[in-house]
Amino acid sequence: MRPIGNDFDRRAAGSTTVNHWIQRRFVPRYPDFKVKVLFADGRAANGNTLLETVRSSYV
Repeated sequence: MRPIGNDFDRRAAGSTTVNHWIQRRFVPRYPDFKVKVLFADGRAANGNTLLETVRSSYV
């Protein structure tokens, strides 16, 4: 059973930008909320940052 709100079987591609992920995956499901994508050190990623860059900061 999937957690509530998890409509995806796969994660977004690493070549996806933060902005694209927000517009395509976050906003349609949570239209009344704002989101910041954070690097492991707590800095906010800007919209043109690739998800693979953000993910690699957590390794």
